[in-house]
Amino acid sequence: MKSSLEIEKLRKKDVLNFYRFVKNFILNEYENYSSLIRHFYWRHFWNKKKIEKYLKDKDSILMVAKEGGKIIGFLKGFVDYGGAAWINWLGVEKEFRKKGIGTSLLEEMEKFFKSRLCHFIQWCTERTSLVNFCKKREWHLIGLQKESWCGQDEYLLQKNIDKPHFELWK
Repeated sequence: MKSSLEIEKLRKKDVLNFYRFVKNFILNEYENYSSLIRHFYWRHFWNKKKIEKYLKDKDSILMVAKEGGKIIGFLKGFVDYGGAAWINWLGVEKEFRKKGIGTSLLEEMEKFFKSRLCHFIQWCTERTSLVNFCKKREWHLIGLQKESWCGQDEYLLQKNIDKPHFELWK
């Protein structure tokens, strides 16, 4: 299975396929979210214009996992300031989970953030399964943010990936 797995930045030619994938994923696989919140996230973060904007933004990165050319997973993040980076979306189709795809997406994302001189990454999630996934990959649970985005409790995770680049802030 892994031999035909590709991890790459989303390309303009794949936007329509990605849009279809992410719409289905957000609306049907985020069971922890109410229907209202799933539709809000899809409309607000994943409409075609937003996806194209992410592609143009040098501080955003949208990675996709493909199996035989078909998009089966994604990871979105962005570079903040002061050496910080954020991951704000991860999704892998159910039938492809527990096969190293999420880990592969994270590894590529970390390479991107290091190349942008980030020294730590933060991530918020309401899913305890993702907290456990991250802990196995050297992430640390910082705490629980009560009634965070859309009124949901969110776990804050962090991973240090490099030493701070103090020379950048002189």
